[in-house]
Amino acid sequence: MFFFEDDRNHFVAFNIKPAFSLDGCRIPDMKIVALVLKTISVYNHSFKFGPACDAEGALPVSLESPFPMDLRIRELADVARITGTVQFRMAIKSLNEAEQFSSVSGAAAHDSSGSVMARFSLNHQCSVTMDLMKQSLSTKDNVGLVKVTEFRGKPVNFEHKFLLDHLDGRAK
Repeated sequence: MFFFEDDRNHFVAFNIKPAFSLDGCRIPDMKIVALVLKTISVYNHSFKFGPACDAEGALPVSLESPFPMDLRIRELADVARITGTVQFRMAIKSLNEAEQFSSVSGAAAHDSSGSVMARFSLNHQCSVTMDLMKQSLSTKDNVGLVKVTEFRGKPVNFEHKFLLDHLDGRAK
């Protein structure tokens, strides 16, 4: 559960259920490698709710330009949908190493009636090791920062750093 102060110095709670996971929603490693090698420019990634995927939707993933995000969500407090614009970048360090940067801007969390519950941005960075022969990736140093600027119509200034463990797909 996150706690932060609203504009009147009242503490507000935002509950993230411990079961929330996106690990089963991941883009296949070989598609990320294809994007990095520029053998494809866009990968249309679709995913559905499943045991390790608490989001449902489709993303036109690209390393060349920002793309829209509109996902149905479950197991995340009262959030039913998240929208925003995603930007992925990969900075190649060597033949098999890169830094991945991702950001979500103009993001909003919507409740089941469609009302905006929160406005936020998110930044994430990790080190990526690519095995081009196996077309697989491994990541380390998965760190991120979420900034909430509005909660239930009230301005807030809340930041939370997180670590993402790709072994179980859960934020810490």
